[in-house]
Amino acid sequence: MHTETLPDGNTVTLRDKADMLVKHRRAINAANIHALQAIRKLPKNLPTDGRPLTAADLEQIDMNDLNLSEEEADALQRVQEAAIWAQLAGWSYDEPLPVTSADVGEMNGDRYDALAELTRGLAADIVNGVDFAPPKEGPISKPGNPTGRRAGSATRS
Repeated sequence: MHTETLPDGNTVTLRDKADMLVKHRRAINAANIHALQAIRKLPKNLPTDGRPLTAADLEQIDMNDLNLSEEEADALQRVQEAAIWAQLAGWSYDEPLPVTSADVGEMNGDRYDALAELTRGLAADIVNGVDFAPPKEGPISKPGNPTGRRAGSATRS
């Protein structure tokens, strides 16, 4: 874990990847799965040099050109909220920490923006380690009927 100072002078303690519990990683992965349609619409030729996207990278994109639906735009926001929630371990504010990733949307806008900037890279790193491809061996990897039966189910409907 490490501590950062926000522009308003308060401090936050953020989890490093090694400090995250399964529930933290799961929240980020689940949000990313819901945002896949929107993520696929992002340009592939952004000059990120292999590093995770930053706010500056995203500012180069004319979001109107992406034709995101309201649901897709909301899904991208939920990814950021999950990343903030998963990494936020403590802070010096008087209010309690967000209990769920949805609670992140209830915080002050300046605080949210500062936390979003601090937490972008690690969320991308967590997702980049997840392989959503089907297994290379086993029934699902072979074309055709995965049950092995020629005529479907042996049980009559």
